Amino acid sequence: MIFFKTGDFPKTHYLDKLFNELKEVYKQKEIVKFYKKHSLEFKVLEDAYITSRYLPKEFTKDEVHKIIEFTKSVFKFLEKKQMQSLYKILVGENELSKGKDTDETKRVC
Repeated sequence: MIFFKTGDFPKTHYLDKLFNELKEVYKQKEIVKFYKKHSLEFKVLEDAYITSRYLPKEFTKDEVHKIIEFTKSVFKFLEKKQMQSLYKILVGENELSKGKDTDETKRVC
């Protein structure tokens, strides 16, 4: 999503940095709210990635399942934010600010 808007992206494994960058690029407070609401899950995901890449660590089937389910919810949230952003670009901020509430607006947003 960051690359889509800026043509570049931060080179980091730290999700808090990525979400702060997303907030700055997309100007949406909901992105940081989502991160803060799920900060523990994000830290577990981040630790699992770094640990599995650099240290010998085993995870239980249940741990892996929970991490995968959480990751799916993150992608769903980010896809929704990206669709909202694309919709704003396509119809223009003016149409949205005029209060036009179409079925398409409800579906995307």
